[in-house]
Amino acid sequence: MSEPNQVPANYVPQDKQVLFHQSLADEVFYGGAAGGGKSYALLYDGREFALRNPCIDAVLFRRTFPELEYYHIETSRREWSSKIGKYNAANHYWRFKNGSRLLFRALKDPGDEYQYQSAEFPWIGFDELTHFLEGQYTYLGSRNRSASLAPTVPRQMKSASNPGNIGHAWVKRRFVDPARPGEMFFREGSQGEMTSRIFIPAKIYDNPKLMEADPSYLDKLKALPENERRKLLGGDWDVLEGQGFPEWRRDSSPTKEAHVIDPFTLPKSWRIEMCEDWGYKRPFYLGWIAWDSDNRPWLVAEMYGCRFEMRGERGGEDKGVEMTPQDVVRAAHLLEKKRGWTGRVKRRVSDPSMWKEEGGESIAKLHTKAGFRGMTKGSHNRTQRKLVFHQALATDRHGSPLFHVFSNCKGFIRTFPMLIIDEDNPEDINSDGEDHPYDSVGMGLQSHRLPPTAPPQGPPRVEYRPRPVGQWRGEPVGAGSGGERPWMTV
Repeated sequence: MSEPNQVPANYVPQDKQVLFHQSLADEVFYGGAAGGGKSYALLYDGREFALRNPCIDAVLFRRTFPELEYYHIETSRREWSSKIGKYNAANHYWRFKNGSRLLFRALKDPGDEYQYQSAEFPWIGFDELTHFLEGQYTYLGSRNRSASLAPTVPRQMKSASNPGNIGHAWVKRRFVDPARPGEMFFREGSQGEMTSRIFIPAKIYDNPKLMEADPSYLDKLKALPENERRKLLGGDWDVLEGQGFPEWRRDSSPTKEAHVIDPFTLPKSWRIEMCEDWGYKRPFYLGWIAWDSDNRPWLVAEMYGCRFEMRGERGGEDKGVEMTPQDVVRAAHLLEKKRGWTGRVKRRVSDPSMWKEEGGESIAKLHTKAGFRGMTKGSHNRTQRKLVFHQALATDRHGSPLFHVFSNCKGFIRTFPMLIIDEDNPEDINSDGEDHPYDSVGMGLQSHRLPPTAPPQGPPRVEYRPRPVGQWRGEPVGAGSGGERPWMTV
């Protein structure tokens, strides 16, 4: 990396912006609510990269050129000094004194990305990433290279966006679902290389400068319809039209606890049961539900036998891993042994279809022979299943829900908020979706009588001290993610 360029600047990044700038991940996504300072940070990140690395081209994409002009070009021309470079209005780029350029480019239509087939961009930025198609992002990722340049020039793709729009699902799948906010994770690329990614959330509360300059902006966000408010004010990625369970909360709000929490050691008095939705060619799902002393359910572990979860196979969300009934039992016992639960799982609530004998022994019988004890038929009543989930997700007067999910249950957390209502039967969930975790855990919940949402007196009994996801280490988002680098050189 080149030596810092010591020139003046007006930009002083705020805390979340600093984390965005300092991250060393190959792909950094700065996403969430409106007003978090995302576009501004992205513009300055591109400039900083160009100033640090002489004679390279960095590029910042937006869907249309008027958006580039309004959000980036005019800002740069107003704030950047001629001491560091000059803007070329005819070709829409900044040429800096060290020979590097920052290009502003639009990708309005599918296929526009192929204009850059021979390009080399060691830094690529996407503003409002959910406005782009996944193919545009991945194709331009192949142009994120510096092969003909000095080998010390780093490569990085950085992006920012609010939830919603045409790219919501793939951006959520790529950045939000795989790991907790601020936690770097790795995925294998098309050439077998390992790529690091990170999601850094941002909300208007992370941008006190905006709130000070325009106090009414917060009120405008609060006045939006509920779904838009959850996306643009709360930065909620689990919102979509026709959503089966809009009360689901991955993150806490000022009045409601999150359903997703950090794992903790289970008290010895809690009962642990397993639930199962069987599949071979299709995915199977095993969930372990702990029931506390008040008979409240906690989803504490899972095993999701789909190719996407187990193998990271793109498009493998509804494809099974083809494990035999005996192999599933062995894998479940191994999970229980690692968690110290051997002998504690007395009941296994399973799909009733597993008891069918079609030309041989049933899956339930094979499971029992392989060592599963307490096999119990679950309910096939899908209308009741949906109703039980609504009851479990509801919060009491303290804002605490009956049902909590440990953050390591990634398959359930990824799929549950994406379930939609069946248009032909609004009392059921559309079974064309990825509903294996829902069906499995639902059968487990249906097998118990849940307690009333509100406790009869006082606060609910606390036998644990759960922490909302995002407070699991007591350190700032981005810490422990592979090191940091000093941000501003100017």
